[in-house]
Amino acid sequence: MTAVASTKEIYAGQVEYFGANIDTAGDWLEVPAHASTYTVLVKVTGEDISFKLGVTCGYSSEGSWFPVDTEQTITEAGEYAYFFTGKAAPRVRVTLNEITTGEPVLSPAILVASNV
Repeated sequence: MTAVASTKEIYAGQVEYFGANIDTAGDWLEVPAHASTYTVLVKVTGEDISFKLGVTCGYSSEGSWFPVDTEQTITEAGEYAYFFTGKAAPRVRVTLNEITTGEPVLSPAILVASNV
């Protein structure tokens, strides 16, 4: 697990959480959401890479986690954004699920919009 490295309030009711780099299968960035609108941002570096990225939600850090969307297979470096609306979640997690080839490095961020 990667800890939240910093947060930034973008607008009233919107907070962006930045995590440390993720480069090991099974590592994740988890943030409190308590919202139904959030965006997962991932900057990916590395050559000849292929890996699976998962976005899940849960009700506590120790409880069960549920897929928010299908697992994404990423095969090249770049910046990726996944937008979710209407999927209420107390906690949101982005996970480097599986590395098939290469040594990808992910710089994750999760933007949470308050329901107020």
